[in-house]
Amino acid sequence: MKRFGIILASSIICFSQPVFAARAPRVPPVTLKQIDEQIRLNNYSEALRLCSEYCKQKPDNFDSVKIRIDKIMAIRKRYNSVEGKLIDSSIKGEDADKNYQMVLELEKIEKNPSIIHSAIRSEIKNLNQFKACQKRFQEIINGALELCQAEKYSEALESFRTAEAEKQNAFEIYHEDFIEEFDAETVKKTDSIIGRTNLTISALQSIMLECQNSVNVFCGDIEKDSFVEAKNSFVNVQNCFKRYSDKRNEFFDQGYELLALIEENKSQIVTDAGYLPFVSKFILGLESNSESGLLGAADSFFVRKTEDMKKKVDEKILANSKLISMDLDKENLFKYPANHTQSRTSLAKCTDYLNLALNVNNLYDNLKTETGSLADNFKEYSDNTLADIESLKSIAALLDGVKLISKEMNKYENFQTKEDARFVFRNVKLSDSYTVPVLNAVKQLDNIGFQYSSVQNLSMVFSANTKPAGDKAFELVADIVEQAKNAGGDLWNIVGSLYKNGSSELLDEYKNQLAKAQGYLPSLDQAGEDDEGLKQYPGLCLQTIQGLSKLISSDEKLFKTYLNKLDAAESYSSFVQESSKSISNDIKEIAAIKKSIQELEQRAQSQQTKSKVARNEAELRFNQAKQALAKENFDLARASLLKAREKYTESLSLNEDESLRKKSDQELIALGRSIATQENEIVVRDVRNLKNKARNEYYAGNFDGADVLITQAETRWSVTNVNDDAELQNLRAMVNTALSMKTGRVIPASAPLYPEMSQILSLANQYFSEGQKLMRQGNREEASVILAQATQKLNELKLVYPLHQEASLLSLKIDQLLDKQAFNKMFAQKVANARSNYKSSDSLLKQTAYSELVDLYEINPDYPGLKDLIYDVEIELGMRKKPVDDSSLKKSQQLSVQAKKILASAGRDSIKLQQAKELALQALELNSDNTVAVMVLDEVALKSGGQAAVVLSSEDELLYQKAVKELNKNNIIGANTIVQQLLAKKSNRQSAKILELQKKVESAL
Repeated sequence: MKRFGIILASSIICFSQPVFAARAPRVPPVTLKQIDEQIRLNNYSEALRLCSEYCKQKPDNFDSVKIRIDKIMAIRKRYNSVEGKLIDSSIKGEDADKNYQMVLELEKIEKNPSIIHSAIRSEIKNLNQFKACQKRFQEIINGALELCQAEKYSEALESFRTAEAEKQNAFEIYHEDFIEEFDAETVKKTDSIIGRTNLTISALQSIMLECQNSVNVFCGDIEKDSFVEAKNSFVNVQNCFKRYSDKRNEFFDQGYELLALIEENKSQIVTDAGYLPFVSKFILGLESNSESGLLGAADSFFVRKTEDMKKKVDEKILANSKLISMDLDKENLFKYPANHTQSRTSLAKCTDYLNLALNVNNLYDNLKTETGSLADNFKEYSDNTLADIESLKSIAALLDGVKLISKEMNKYENFQTKEDARFVFRNVKLSDSYTVPVLNAVKQLDNIGFQYSSVQNLSMVFSANTKPAGDKAFELVADIVEQAKNAGGDLWNIVGSLYKNGSSELLDEYKNQLAKAQGYLPSLDQAGEDDEGLKQYPGLCLQTIQGLSKLISSDEKLFKTYLNKLDAAESYSSFVQESSKSISNDIKEIAAIKKSIQELEQRAQSQQTKSKVARNEAELRFNQAKQALAKENFDLARASLLKAREKYTESLSLNEDESLRKKSDQELIALGRSIATQENEIVVRDVRNLKNKARNEYYAGNFDGADVLITQAETRWSVTNVNDDAELQNLRAMVNTALSMKTGRVIPASAPLYPEMSQILSLANQYFSEGQKLMRQGNREEASVILAQATQKLNELKLVYPLHQEASLLSLKIDQLLDKQAFNKMFAQKVANARSNYKSSDSLLKQTAYSELVDLYEINPDYPGLKDLIYDVEIELGMRKKPVDDSSLKKSQQLSVQAKKILASAGRDSIKLQQAKELALQALELNSDNTVAVMVLDEVALKSGGQAAVVLSSEDELLYQKAVKELNKNNIIGANTIVQQLLAKKSNRQSAKILELQKKVESAL
């Protein structure tokens, strides 16, 4: 107490006179505004110092300074008064809270008093602050709790930021100390958080009314038992409570922000008695009481309203559960049709309200807590509600089982599907609509050993709200099971048949689809001998098997699913044994089908690839043919075109493509015609040159050379023409006649008898030479013997080659040597015979006559008339060019002019072109030098020629190849039939290879 007296005396002395700071040199000018600012800040000592300086600087303006000094003195007088009361109260040991409030008042009056006054204030504050602040803390916390208990939630929130009788509110306790002790940044962050907390309080107070109204409407709808309206009004509840939760969660975030600041400044916070610890507890509440603090007050409102709603809903759940129990009685349980309408209605309503209760309880999920969600505190309610929902499903299943069993007991004989078995099998839901409800009833109720074996346990976990219904359900289990046993066997039998039929029909579908796919890609072993040209469709095959694979893939699990369902028959397994075995066998067949699909897919893909490669090469060859044609390289063009035909045919044989077949046929045939047409101009020119050369060689007597040239001309002609050239035929006839005259006149070195005949002729010549020598020596008798031997050898040769020229000449020489007179008679006779025989129709006589005349001329070229006779014979035989008389020359000119005129008007008219050709041939026959006739023939060849088919259509090419195979197999009739089929098409009559094949076939017939 003595210490307080010393402090008091010092303070009176200090406050009785103004305190002026010592004058500092060069003090900057002082303004009244600066003085007023220090007064506003309650910094009076600094204000008095500035007043003193101002008077020194502006002594004439003392009145303005005096007003401010008087104000300061009045305030300090008040400060002295309060301070005196504080010292007196402290000396007497009165209420610490009262003393602390006076200290706070002094702090408000003056911020920085003199040292002695500051010491007094600080000393008294230290003695009273802790107790006063703790007391005030408890007052605020407890006051808010009392308001919450009185359901004054808005007032409870407000109580944290208001204070009665000038007491500090929750956010003012220790605040001044906090400002002095902590850095500015921490103070700024804290003040920002408290500012947001104030905004949150106001926002929650506003939303509370909306929440209350939404709850009232919802509870009213529940009272009216109007579920639909309650469900709709709950949407508004959810919206309001969601906004409320969002704002309430701001308290949670703000509190944890303060805890983070406490952690950051833990070195300065020694005890819980401080600003940061206090405000964090005011927001988050006390650990010992979850309803304390702003967060607890906000939660109290939330919990009270939520629980009010749950209570209303629980009442309806219980009421409907009782109705379920009352409606289920054993006597009428199975009475057909056993709909149990009232129970089902109550059951549905009970379930609806349970789901609604769950939704109400789920409102807690929106609230943040340290552990994650306030819903954790109400998990038992959610678990019970979910268990009730599941339990009611069991009751619903029992009712469904009762209903189905009731139905089956009356008419299970008619239990069958109207839909296609495959459709039912694939559609699990549809299949279940026929089978599962009944079978589930059997499983559920058969000795309570199947799906609903836990009915008894379920009845024990029903909550109080649904227990009446649960108890009744358990009582009925035994009766339901008994009824299920009576129908179970028949039902399983029906179900087994349903699955078996569906499985079997699906397997048939797979087999049909596989057969369809195989039909698109027939193999050689599938095709008969007459079906080698079966078209291949690997693309359609792949499309079909891919669809089939997808189908099997989607269906495959169903087979196992239904097998598993049949396995569930357990005690009824004997009723489904046959069906299970059938489905198992179907599964094995499906595995085989899948293997076939894989093999077929590989083959189809391979064919597609090969077909594409062949097609690419065909297109390459076709372009090469076009390029070669452009360069008039006809051989390469034709060869490339034939290769293109071959590759297109190969591609189409591997992968039928109607559009490609049509397009390739059109393009190949058109290009073939272009090749033939363009080359024909050159062919006609080349053939004409060969004709001219052959004619010249012929008339020059070089028949072999003419024959070679004609053969070349025929070959060249056939390149672009399939019909023989009449002019060439005439030349060929002439040459053949001439050559026939020489047939047997010499022995070719290639002849098989050439060595033997040569030896005979050589001996004959030796004998002749010896005989001739002996004759000259006068030894006629011996010469005759030797010459007879020569004749004998010549006769041996003439037996094989009667017209052999050297042998004939040697025979004549021998005859002439032996008897010249007889020889001359024989010579004249032979000339006479030849003269009469060369016009004979017998070709042998003609040849013999001509040969003898030539041989006779060789022996005696001076024989009268012989040379002229040979000339006439050669004219007659066409071996020599016949002189053209004036009549023939004139007639030839007339015919050629007529032919030229017809040609000029013929265009592409085949009839007129043929007429012109025939007239030109007649003219040429009369005069082989008729150039007009030659021109007409060549022009006709240009217009009507070039029709040879270079390639066939793809279909005809296949027929041609087939005909060749049949001919090679010696099936002449079959080959001829195909050839005639080919020749029925006009364009094929221009194909050299078809016509050649026709000749081979006809020669073999």
